[in-house]
Amino acid sequence: MLKTNVDFSKPSHNPAYSRGVKVAPLSNDKLRAIASSVRLSFGLGDSEPFPVREMIEFYFLPIWPDYSFEILGKEELGEDLGRTYPTIHRLCLREDVYSDLCKGLGYARYTGTHEGSHLILAHGVADPNEKQSETTFRYENAEWQADVLAEELLMPLCGIVGMDKYEIADKFGVSVAAAQVRIERVSKQRERKRAQFVSVPSPKLSTTAPLAIPPNPFPLKRCVERTAPHPAI
Repeated sequence: MLKTNVDFSKPSHNPAYSRGVKVAPLSNDKLRAIASSVRLSFGLGDSEPFPVREMIEFYFLPIWPDYSFEILGKEELGEDLGRTYPTIHRLCLREDVYSDLCKGLGYARYTGTHEGSHLILAHGVADPNEKQSETTFRYENAEWQADVLAEELLMPLCGIVGMDKYEIADKFGVSVAAAQVRIERVSKQRERKRAQFVSVPSPKLSTTAPLAIPPNPFPLKRCVERTAPHPAI
């Protein structure tokens, strides 16, 4: 679920993510593969915006015949922008958020995608009175996973290459703040991979044998990976 008092323009860099329930761990790469499968099922290319309304209103029905989408008032959801119940295939958006989604506002598109991501990943419902343990890492936190999957669905990696936050926001229908978070997250992923590569000891050079060139640790991949759908979708 998303709350009005959460500032996504300032992502937490602490390994303990403060929101959401503990779930099975998923890496950035795995979440990207799931997003690619979902986007492929819509027939989308990397440069096309994600159809958020179509997902929450129609996409889940053939998968779960008991799926329900509800528009609720502030008196029912309070500060929550949306709420998802994966075990009963129910997705709720606050009335004002749904209205803004129909207008194409970026924050509302992100909220709908975030809530739909909980369904795709089959997450449980968090107890608002229960805080995460400091030993729970982000990659095993339901809210972090839904955030990352929403970013991958809305702003595919191959579609944002060479773009700044304003171009991403305009092209993919997201807020500038969400686009900035996406750029920062991708940048940190690249830094981690570069650090892992640099930390590998270099082989000693031989004066009698030719230098063995190691294979490229980051071979070029297709922008869209045709993977099998995630079991939850």
